[in-house]
Amino acid sequence: MLYNNWFHPGRCGISTSIPAYGDSGRSQTKTVRIIESSSRPEFNLRKTDRAALKTLKKNRKLTILPADKGNPTVVLNTLDYKHRTSSLQEDPIYGILAKDPTDAIE
Repeated sequence: MLYNNWFHPGRCGISTSIPAYGDSGRSQTKTVRIIESSSRPEFNLRKTDRAALKTLKKNRKLTILPADKGNPTVVLNTLDYKHRTSSLQEDPIYGILAKDPTDAIE
């Protein structure tokens, strides 16, 4: 038996299209109930830190991004960020491809 919908709101992204083998979906339903009844995890930031982050996110002059490597967060001046990205696009090493190379790679 396969269920139709992939994600159900409020089910924490649990796939409901997983086949239920022999138990008519009882174990899946039980798992969903356990996750739905669980409490939210505690914040790993203090209240003042969350307020500061919220203020930073509202500032249109700043761009907040995840770093390329690791788990840090990077805060950049938006004008500098746009300048850097546009300079990368103008670099002659990058160009428009004639066709999608995905088929050749696979």
